[in-house]
Order: sequence, then structure tokens, then C-alpha cells
Amino acid sequence: MTLVPITILPNNQRLHGLGQHLTVLAFCFLGLTLNRNTAIIVAMNMFNQSVNRIGFACKINESHDKAWPGLNTGTTTITWLNNQPRDKAVERLWSILIRNTNAVYDQVLWLSKQPPHLRMLRISSDLLPAYTHDDWMWFYFEPGTVRELEARFRKIGYAARKHDVRLSFHPGQFCVLASENPQIVENSLMEFEYHCDLIRYMG
Repeated sequence: MTLVPITILPNNQRLHGLGQHLTVLAFCFLGLTLNRNTAIIVAMNMFNQSVNRIGFACKINESHDKAWPGLNTGTTTITWLNNQPRDKAVERLWSILIRNTNAVYDQVLWLSKQPPHLRMLRISSDLLPAYTHDDWMWFYFEPGTVRELEARFRKIGYAARKHDVRLSFHPGQFCVLASENPQIVENSLMEFEYHCDLIRYMG
């Protein structure tokens, strides 16, 4: 890992509003860590950047039109969750959390056995369904859920770094930061922060 300190702001300046969100977002996606007190950024090269890669987008298929069992994620819908008793909906979210994090971990291990130029994966944005939805966001911020997420994503991040697997995300097309609708901008920021949370969990 290469550490490159870069001063970007005088110590007495702070970021506010949209600029703050976008700057923190950029840090996360570039693999940068911000020290808020000293306004120092540390750049971290997490993978071998000299390798030209062709990656996998969310799924790994065993044939042209057939997904590989156990190596792919599942999801649910807000409508289904809202139509269930609370305990049943929570049970479903837990089962998806466990299944999907296991699947991504197994994807990383599968990729670790491929040639270096194929060790790249775009992680599905549906990994944690309803993470940004008002009705179900609370589930992902319960202490027990946070501990589980930290442990599971730490394992994924460690495996990716160990085996030189490049990971990325692709927020949905409904994320439009340039929208004239303030609610669309706010929803977009929430989606970006969700992706940043996953990156933080992976270390």
C-alpha cells in the first residue's frame, strides 16, 4: 500500500452542503481517507494499477444465459416488505444480507483464481435492499446489524486486497446530481452515501 499525503485545504476551512457530500464521495470512490482536523488526504493504492482489466458486472455466469448458483446476489422489493408483518420483513432482510455478502465474498475468491486481467468486479447496488428507503433504513443502523455488516464487509475487503481483485460500484441511473428537483438530488446523495458506507465497511 502506498501512502501519499496531499494537503488540499487550509486547516481552518471546512466543506459545507452539497460540496461536502461530493468531496467525501470522491474520496471514497478514489480510495482516499480524509482527516477532518488537518484536511489531509491520504491516497491508497489498493490494487495493482499497472494491469489492464476486463471485469464482471455484478453477476458471474456459468454459461451465456445461466447464473452460477451461489455466486450471485438476491433482492426483494419495498412493496413486498411493506406488505409483510414487521418480523417477517426483518427476517427477509437478514437472510438477504447474509446471502448477498456471502455471494460477494465467494465472487472475490472465484476471481482470485482467474488471470490478473480478469480480477475486477462491479458489486451490485442491490446488495442491501431498502438501505436508503425511509421505511427500512433503520434496520441497517441497528447496532447488531452494523456489527454484522462491519464483520462481513471487512472480510470481503481483506480478500479483495489480498488477491488483487479490483472492486467498483455503479449507482443507478436515477441518481442525478444535476437535477433541478431538490428531492432527486437528496435521494441521489443518499444513494451515494450508501455506496460509501459499503466502501468504508470494506476498509
